[in-house]
Amino acid sequence: MTSNFIWLMIAIYFEARNQPLDVQVLIGHSVMTRTLKREISVKQVCAEKGQFPWYKKLKNGKLIIDDVASLIRAADAAFKVQAERMDGIYFDADFFYSDDISPPYWAKVFEPRGKYGAFYFFKS
Repeated sequence: MTSNFIWLMIAIYFEARNQPLDVQVLIGHSVMTRTLKREISVKQVCAEKGQFPWYKKLKNGKLIIDDVASLIRAADAAFKVQAERMDGIYFDADFFYSDDISPPYWAKVFEPRGKYGAFYFFKS
């Protein structure tokens, strides 16, 4: 496994571990789309200021992965994202937010891609 895959799995776990597999896959595609668009690693995307609040907590040891079943599902989603992208299947959203927070400032200017599960997806 590559570092990008591991970070993709971690991102899916912390962003959407309580969502169905298809939503987890869309989260994974969005992270990968942003990674490729910016030509940086998944870890760098996760570490970007103000993007993934869980990253700073994880880095500081204040957040742990404690649900093995959900981690396995996140790994399944990450494998599916990688397989779909190898087959030329892409979801072009690169930003998303959960419906349990207020819409971010960018939601007014980015192109909506739909709501799936508890998430709204956008293309920047």
